Amino acid sequence: MPDDLEQLIGDRLRRLPSRRAPQSLRPRVMAAVAARRRRPAANPWFQWPWPHQAALVAALLLGVAGGAWLVSQAPMPSLEVGGGWGSGVLQARQMLFGAGAAFQAAAVFIRALLSQPMVIGFAAVVMLMSAACGGFAMMLGRVAAASTQGAE
Repeated sequence: MPDDLEQLIGDRLRRLPSRRAPQSLRPRVMAAVAARRRRPAANPWFQWPWPHQAALVAALLLGVAGGAWLVSQAPMPSLEVGGGWGSGVLQARQMLFGAGAAFQAAAVFIRALLSQPMVIGFAAVVMLMSAACGGFAMMLGRVAAASTQGAE
């Protein structure tokens, strides 16, 4: 009996006409996609034009450098004054000078590394492989986009 029931239900389901999407579905979906593309927040930073990316990085670096300069120009508080705004500025100034020493040490380390031909060759291979991976990812994205457009 269960086999007959399964056969009966299967036959009836196969005879049903296949349902089609409503005519209004595609225009609504395409309008929603177009609206999302128009939103500025939908574009990630990596899709910005490179001059805009460079300008943002430069502005951030200028802001950090300007803040460091302002803190370095602040008057040194006397140590007799306990607490207050002076102790915070002193701590920030000491932290910046420590960071400056760390950056100098990193620069010396990088100069020492770059003097070795093996390191330069390794860096070139890494950059070449990164570019290859980026190109491969872009190609896969285009293939995926083409296959979804062909399915329409």
